[in-house]
Amino acid sequence: MDIRILKYFLEIAKEQNITHAARNLHIAQPPLSRQLSNLEEELGTPLFIRSGKRMILTEEGRILKERAEQIIGLVDRTATEISYSAFGAGGTVYIGCTETVSSAMLPDWIESFQKKYPNITYNVWSGNSHDVIERLEEGLIDFAIVREPYNPENLEGVRISCEPWCALISLDSPLANTFGHSIQLEDLRNQNLIVPAIKSRKDEFYRWFDEINCPVNIICEYAPIINAVYLVEKNVGIAILPFSVNNVIAHRNVILKRIVPEIDSHVVILTRKNKLLSHSASRFLEHIYSHFPDDAMKAH
Repeated sequence: MDIRILKYFLEIAKEQNITHAARNLHIAQPPLSRQLSNLEEELGTPLFIRSGKRMILTEEGRILKERAEQIIGLVDRTATEISYSAFGAGGTVYIGCTETVSSAMLPDWIESFQKKYPNITYNVWSGNSHDVIERLEEGLIDFAIVREPYNPENLEGVRISCEPWCALISLDSPLANTFGHSIQLEDLRNQNLIVPAIKSRKDEFYRWFDEINCPVNIICEYAPIINAVYLVEKNVGIAILPFSVNNVIAHRNVILKRIVPEIDSHVVILTRKNKLLSHSASRFLEHIYSHFPDDAMKAH
């Protein structure tokens, strides 16, 4: 199995038709069919179900597709990094971050960095902290900007900021009219809660309520964040979110209240231990760190 064959396989999977794939690849159909047959023979399993002119991935084919995309992505990244060996000359910075970071912080960082290094391009992938860290561990991104906690065994983290956890409440809820811009944690007892679909985060919320001996009623886990916003708008429940979600809820039928006693959510930048970053990625990290005073950043 080599990179060329994997690219052929991905083109067939995309087109679901070997004739169309051959045309896109500028090769004849019979050689492409032979390459696919050889690949299936090498792996010892069919990769497609033939249904008329359509070719539908088998379960094994879906697994190979996911892995092939990762492998080719890494090969392309490696070639790009090597071709831009001069410091800061160009290349692509691969960034993974939570949705609130991608809306609240990242645009400003990229905008100011681009003015200094216009030849550098960016690949930004957003998701919850668990999914972003998984991509970092697989080598698909240069660094991750996520929320604690994380496993420090294979990762190095620098804490760059913190913000309070908040309750996102429908304007149709009686709790929306409580005084001020905050809400007591105890006031969320027995409320229908909507929380991030991450086990460590869910466990954290349970601990909050255990510490004040209050029952907790989690009715829904969300990903991405916009799903939580839609559910709150319909007054299905109250979502627990970091304060920076304020950047994505403008003109919605919701209100954001800080939870008190205040509980902080810490944002960290993670890199893989003993992994050499590209020149462009290293420079971009330095640029990010320059936005924060030294005493605000803590290594973990």
